[in-house]
Amino acid sequence: EADVIGAVAETGRTAVLTAAPYPALEYRPVSELSSMGSATLWLHRDGILHVVPGCRGSLALDCSVGRIPSLRFTLQGLYADPVDATLPAPELSGVVPPLCFGLGLRLGDFTPTATSLQIALNNELNNRTDVNSTDGVTEVMLTSRAPGGSIDPEAAALAEFDPWRTWKSAGTVGIEARIG
Repeated sequence: EADVIGAVAETGRTAVLTAAPYPALEYRPVSELSSMGSATLWLHRDGILHVVPGCRGSLALDCSVGRIPSLRFTLQGLYADPVDATLPAPELSGVVPPLCFGLGLRLGDFTPTATSLQIALNNELNNRTDVNSTDGVTEVMLTSRAPGGSIDPEAAALAEFDPWRTWKSAGTVGIEARIG
Protein backbone atom coordinates (compact mmCIF):
# COMPACT_ATOMS: atom_id res chain seq x y z
CA GLU A 1 0.00 0.00 0.00
CA ALA A 2 1.62 3.28 -1.04
CA ASP A 3 0.46 6.87 -0.98
CA VAL A 4 1.79 9.75 -3.06
CA ILE A 5 3.29 12.23 -0.63
CA GLY A 6 6.02 14.81 -0.26
CA ALA A 7 8.01 15.45 2.90
CA VAL A 8 5.92 14.23 5.81
CA ALA A 9 5.55 14.64 9.53
CA GLU A 10 4.31 11.63 11.48
CA THR A 11 1.14 11.97 13.55
CA GLY A 12 0.31 8.48 14.77
CA ARG A 13 -0.25 6.40 11.63
CA THR A 14 -1.23 9.35 9.42
CA ALA A 15 1.12 11.12 7.04
CA VAL A 16 0.66 14.88 7.01
CA LEU A 17 1.94 16.77 3.97
CA THR A 18 4.31 19.54 5.09
CA ALA A 19 6.22 20.21 1.87
CA ALA A 20 6.37 18.81 -1.65
CA PRO A 21 9.85 19.05 -3.17
CA TYR A 22 8.80 16.31 -5.63
CA PRO A 23 6.21 13.50 -5.64
CA ALA A 24 7.29 10.36 -3.79
CA LEU A 25 6.04 6.96 -2.77
CA GLU A 26 6.12 5.92 0.83
CA TYR A 27 5.69 2.31 1.84
CA ARG A 28 3.53 1.84 4.93
CA PRO A 29 3.08 -1.87 5.61
CA VAL A 30 -0.19 -3.20 6.98
CA SER A 31 0.18 -5.69 9.85
CA GLU A 32 -3.44 -6.74 10.34
CA LEU A 33 -3.99 -9.87 8.22
CA SER A 34 -7.64 -8.98 7.52
CA SER A 35 -6.47 -5.66 6.01
CA MET A 36 -3.85 -7.22 3.72
CA GLY A 37 -4.71 -7.47 0.08
CA SER A 38 -3.48 -10.14 -2.26
CA ALA A 39 -2.83 -10.37 -5.98
CA THR A 40 -3.52 -12.86 -8.74
CA LEU A 41 -0.59 -13.84 -10.96
CA TRP A 42 -1.27 -14.87 -14.59
CA LEU A 43 1.55 -16.79 -16.28
CA HIS A 44 1.42 -18.00 -19.89
CA ARG A 45 3.97 -20.70 -20.66
CA ASP A 46 4.05 -22.88 -23.76
CA GLY A 47 0.34 -22.39 -24.51
CA ILE A 48 -0.72 -23.12 -20.95
CA LEU A 49 -2.17 -20.49 -18.61
CA HIS A 50 -1.28 -20.77 -14.92
CA VAL A 51 -3.42 -18.53 -12.68
CA VAL A 52 -2.15 -18.18 -9.12
CA PRO A 53 -4.72 -16.46 -6.87
CA GLY A 54 -4.12 -15.15 -3.34
CA CYS A 55 -0.50 -14.15 -3.93
CA ARG A 56 1.43 -12.38 -1.24
CA GLY A 57 5.12 -11.85 -1.22
CA SER A 58 8.16 -9.71 -0.78
CA LEU A 59 10.29 -7.44 -2.91
CA ALA A 60 13.81 -6.11 -3.13
CA LEU A 61 14.97 -2.88 -4.78
CA ASP A 62 18.43 -2.66 -6.38
CA CYS A 63 19.80 0.72 -7.43
CA SER A 64 23.36 0.46 -8.70
CA VAL A 65 25.05 3.41 -10.37
CA GLY A 66 24.57 3.51 -14.16
CA ARG A 67 22.12 0.59 -14.25
CA ILE A 68 18.34 0.46 -14.59
CA PRO A 69 16.86 0.12 -11.09
CA SER A 70 15.18 -3.23 -10.56
CA LEU A 71 12.51 -4.67 -8.31
CA ARG A 72 12.68 -8.42 -7.63
CA PHE A 73 9.37 -9.89 -6.50
CA THR A 74 9.06 -13.19 -4.66
CA LEU A 75 5.43 -14.36 -4.65
CA GLN A 76 3.57 -17.32 -3.23
CA GLY A 77 -0.08 -18.11 -3.88
CA LEU A 78 -2.75 -20.76 -4.02
CA TYR A 79 -2.98 -23.59 -6.53
CA ALA A 80 -5.43 -23.49 -9.44
CA ASP A 81 -5.57 -26.02 -12.27
CA PRO A 82 -3.75 -24.77 -15.40
CA VAL A 83 -5.67 -24.48 -18.69
CA ASP A 84 -4.83 -24.25 -22.39
CA ALA A 85 -4.84 -20.61 -23.52
CA THR A 86 -3.63 -18.43 -26.35
CA LEU A 87 -0.91 -15.97 -25.43
CA PRO A 88 -2.40 -12.45 -25.45
CA ALA A 89 -0.78 -9.69 -27.53
CA PRO A 90 1.60 -7.66 -25.36
CA GLU A 91 0.86 -4.01 -24.60
CA LEU A 92 4.16 -2.13 -24.65
CA SER A 93 4.27 1.33 -23.08
CA GLY A 94 7.35 2.76 -24.78
CA VAL A 95 8.57 4.18 -21.46
CA VAL A 96 12.35 4.34 -21.30
CA PRO A 97 13.41 3.40 -17.76
CA PRO A 98 15.71 5.83 -15.95
CA LEU A 99 19.26 4.91 -15.00
CA CYS A 100 20.58 5.23 -11.45
CA PHE A 101 22.14 8.65 -11.71
CA GLY A 102 21.34 11.75 -9.65
CA LEU A 103 19.34 9.92 -6.97
CA GLY A 104 19.84 12.68 -4.43
CA LEU A 105 20.61 9.95 -1.88
CA ARG A 106 20.55 11.22 1.69
CA LEU A 107 20.94 9.57 5.08
CA GLY A 108 19.32 12.06 7.40
CA ASP A 109 21.16 15.31 6.66
CA PHE A 110 24.20 13.53 5.18
CA THR A 111 24.73 13.12 1.43
CA PRO A 112 27.03 10.11 0.95
CA THR A 113 29.09 9.18 -2.07
CA ALA A 114 27.96 5.63 -2.88
CA THR A 115 27.70 3.21 -5.81
CA SER A 116 24.58 1.30 -4.78
CA LEU A 117 21.51 1.21 -2.60
CA GLN A 118 19.54 -1.95 -1.90
CA ILE A 119 16.34 -2.23 0.12
CA ALA A 120 14.56 -5.52 0.83
CA LEU A 121 11.26 -6.10 2.63
CA ASN A 122 12.25 -9.67 3.60
CA ASN A 123 8.66 -10.73 4.27
CA GLU A 124 8.22 -14.28 5.57
CA LEU A 125 5.32 -16.24 4.09
CA ASN A 126 3.59 -19.33 5.44
CA ASN A 127 0.64 -21.37 4.27
CA ARG A 128 -2.49 -21.30 6.41
CA THR A 129 -3.43 -24.95 6.29
CA ASP A 130 -6.92 -26.33 6.83
CA VAL A 131 -8.25 -29.87 6.51
CA ASN A 132 -11.52 -28.41 5.19
CA SER A 133 -9.81 -26.73 2.23
CA THR A 134 -9.90 -28.54 -1.12
CA ASP A 135 -6.11 -28.34 -1.46
CA GLY A 136 -5.31 -28.15 2.26
CA VAL A 137 -4.33 -24.45 2.13
CA THR A 138 -6.78 -21.58 2.63
CA GLU A 139 -4.39 -18.67 2.15
CA VAL A 140 -0.79 -17.54 2.10
CA MET A 141 -0.06 -15.48 5.20
CA LEU A 142 2.63 -12.86 5.68
CA THR A 143 3.83 -13.88 9.16
CA SER A 144 6.83 -11.63 9.79
CA ARG A 145 8.98 -8.91 8.34
CA ALA A 146 12.70 -8.31 8.65
CA PRO A 147 13.32 -5.30 6.40
CA GLY A 148 16.90 -4.63 5.51
CA GLY A 149 19.19 -3.37 2.85
CA SER A 150 22.61 -2.06 2.19
CA ILE A 151 24.48 0.97 1.00
CA ASP A 152 28.17 1.24 0.27
CA PRO A 153 29.13 4.83 1.16
CA GLU A 154 32.69 6.08 1.06
CA ALA A 155 34.11 6.72 4.52
CA ALA A 156 33.45 10.21 5.82
CA ALA A 157 34.69 12.11 8.84
CA LEU A 158 32.61 11.39 11.94
CA ALA A 159 31.87 15.12 12.15
CA GLU A 160 29.97 14.72 8.83
CA PHE A 161 28.15 11.49 9.66
CA ASP A 162 28.56 9.30 12.75
CA PRO A 163 26.64 6.05 12.24
CA TRP A 164 28.07 4.56 15.46
CA ARG A 165 26.59 7.34 17.62
CA THR A 166 23.20 6.85 15.95
CA TRP A 167 23.45 3.08 16.44
CA LYS A 168 24.55 3.39 20.10
CA SER A 169 21.68 5.74 20.93
CA ALA A 170 19.16 3.52 19.06
CA GLY A 171 18.38 6.53 16.89
CA THR A 172 16.84 6.52 13.45
CA VAL A 173 17.98 8.11 10.21
CA GLY A 174 15.69 8.60 7.22
CA ILE A 175 16.83 7.32 3.84
CA GLU A 176 15.82 9.47 0.88
CA ALA A 177 16.44 8.84 -2.82
CA ARG A 178 14.71 9.77 -6.05
CA ILE A 179 14.62 7.48 -9.08
CA GLY A 180 13.80 9.05 -12.41
